[in-house]
Amino acid sequence: MECLDFVRFIELQEWDIKRITKFAFHSQYPIKELGGFIVEQNKKFDISDPQKDYGILGVNNQAGIFDAYVENGKNINQKYKKMETDWIAYNPYRVNVGSVGIKRETNKYDYISPAYVVFSCKSELSPTYLHLLMKTSSFNKVIRENTTGSVRQNLSYSVLKKLMIPMPELNVQNALLASYNQSIAEARRLEEQAAKTEAEIEKYLMEELGIGTSEKIKNDGDLLNFVSFKDLDRWDYYNVQDTFMIELRKSKYPIVELGNAFDFTNRTWNKKEKQFRYVEIGSVDTLNGIEYAENLQTKDAPSRATQIINKNDLIIGTTRPYLKKFAIVGEDYEGCVCSSGFQVVAPNEKYNIRFLYEYLMTSIAVSQFEFYMTGALYPAITAKDLKKIQIPLPPLSVQDSIVAHVSEMKERVKNFRQEAKVLRQRALEEFEGEVFE
Repeated sequence: MECLDFVRFIELQEWDIKRITKFAFHSQYPIKELGGFIVEQNKKFDISDPQKDYGILGVNNQAGIFDAYVENGKNINQKYKKMETDWIAYNPYRVNVGSVGIKRETNKYDYISPAYVVFSCKSELSPTYLHLLMKTSSFNKVIRENTTGSVRQNLSYSVLKKLMIPMPELNVQNALLASYNQSIAEARRLEEQAAKTEAEIEKYLMEELGIGTSEKIKNDGDLLNFVSFKDLDRWDYYNVQDTFMIELRKSKYPIVELGNAFDFTNRTWNKKEKQFRYVEIGSVDTLNGIEYAENLQTKDAPSRATQIINKNDLIIGTTRPYLKKFAIVGEDYEGCVCSSGFQVVAPNEKYNIRFLYEYLMTSIAVSQFEFYMTGALYPAITAKDLKKIQIPLPPLSVQDSIVAHVSEMKERVKNFRQEAKVLRQRALEEFEGEVFE
């Protein structure tokens, strides 16, 4: 009998072993079914008006709900859900890794993919309390053991509302949140310091190059601007007062084109290989470089795989480049195959490739990407136009000095964020310890 578990038929939700052996938690507070305190928000809205732009929200396991991007209605071919402040949304296929968030007043955008589960909380349940509860390791066990699917694990709303949660009185929920917020006050201060230091990086770089600022010049008083025909690159809107060249001309160093000063490469690879590591656009994180690259074993290489990348290469994402999908290839990704969405610049002793990386991350460089981008649904910059990007190029010794200083600033940012992360984790663990036994 020690090897047998029994479950009442009335308690079964799904016909699988996870429902019988699932994690059982204990709490000093009443444990109640979540469905009695939440309401699904499943209404979808038509946002395809070509005369309007719509702010789209995203969800991930780091920021939670975040303002992702703005899209014109003509490029949207499905209805979207709309979120209100304090509503919660999660990715049903990634909620088990923490992809859940709550919309705050600081979020400027309203619409979210219909693929996400969206719900609100009734008056007896603080949405902030529930969101924090869903981020604890104890409740994550509950989530993982209630997901379904053979290939991709899914947590549907119908299963979510059957989950049991510790349910203290509302005043106790608020007291627990107040204690949590007090614990992370120092974490917030460190995060603000990290953001301030990070903002100073671009300012420092611009000043070192003699540009001073990368902000676009505004001239609200003039309704007409003129440009010489010889200066036109293409037949679309051209505002000479807003162009990046106004600021670049102030540089104390020569302005060169990217393709003339840096070595682009294209290393072919044997497409008959059955096993290789592949780096897709989604594998690149702005803060941390290449992440999430998967080991793929396949008989046929995907058509979008184009070339081999090596350590210290700079890979430049050309699809939606304003997302800054740029990274220096680390040792772990030596010899990987990369997506056709990248152009690759190889290191060379005549320049510091990390200087190029830091420049491309600035708003004055990204504004050039945006200028050259074409395509409505998936805007991208061509290899030819990428090589036209203008860059102030100081001597190698100055490049090295700039990179060293920026690296030191980034190290401070990294340390601030790491300390904040530890403090936030400790605060969450203290909250978890109060709720679960």
